[in-house]
Amino acid sequence: MVTGRARRSRRAAVVGIGAGCALVLSLGVGAAAAGQVRSHEAAARHHKTGGKPPQPGGTQETGVVFDPVKQVAKKVKVRIKFPPLSQLVYIATHSYPDTKLAWISTVADAYVTSPKNAKSKFGVFPTQTVGMLGFGAIPVTATLHVQQTMRHGEPTPLVLRARYSGAPDSHNQFHAGRADVTGELSVRISDVRLDTRPLPVGAHCATDGPAIAHLTAPPGKFAAGRTPKYLYLPFQGGTLKGTVDIPRFHGCHDGAENLDPLFTGLISGPGNPITAVQPGSLTTYPPPLPKHR
Repeated sequence: MVTGRARRSRRAAVVGIGAGCALVLSLGVGAAAAGQVRSHEAAARHHKTGGKPPQPGGTQETGVVFDPVKQVAKKVKVRIKFPPLSQLVYIATHSYPDTKLAWISTVADAYVTSPKNAKSKFGVFPTQTVGMLGFGAIPVTATLHVQQTMRHGEPTPLVLRARYSGAPDSHNQFHAGRADVTGELSVRISDVRLDTRPLPVGAHCATDGPAIAHLTAPPGKFAAGRTPKYLYLPFQGGTLKGTVDIPRFHGCHDGAENLDPLFTGLISGPGNPITAVQPGSLTTYPPPLPKHR
């Protein structure tokens, strides 16, 4: 029999987890359902490329760091800052010299660099331990496991589309078009504790389908060497803002008790705000991480 106090404790646990869950989902580089097995063909490709996802033809291999990435978990009203995130980026550019501003368009696929102890070199986020006070009084901790969604044994990329002018206009201003980034993520929760006491949630307490991250940067004009921080240029950096939609949870249970509705009610939902900053230009992979971290 579950007492009212136990139900309140469980609700406090979910409130504590919700902030971290929304944050990790915001990073946007799409994640894989736990336990999915690679095909022999995919394994062979990874052997040939040193574990890197296959590089599309006509692209350049680069690296980039996003720092910081900030997330607001809307339902629990908590702000969290994620550590620097290294990514492998395959980018393609196409020039239109005959246009008035000599527009250049870019399309890029990005993959998060996995921690050293991960089974795959790409697509696995660092495991995050989230801690806070549920209802302002009950210490709550949980572990979050995030990966890029997988297709045919490969992580699905975060996809960037952007364009900018290669020449200034009549007022000596360069133009940046709207930048758009999308990605699919999944997250699993484990090791939930209420004031050091374990709360079993099962081995497969995860989002039921991908969480969709969508970030953008507005169009704008700028003088050479004076790019505003609110714009985003792939080869220079900038700021991306958007939201992540977190789907309902599935597979969460304490014995026979179904905890899916509890996690879904307190964490899942659309429109969780995201801000991600690329502080520098694209570089060779792997990119150097900030020295202050």
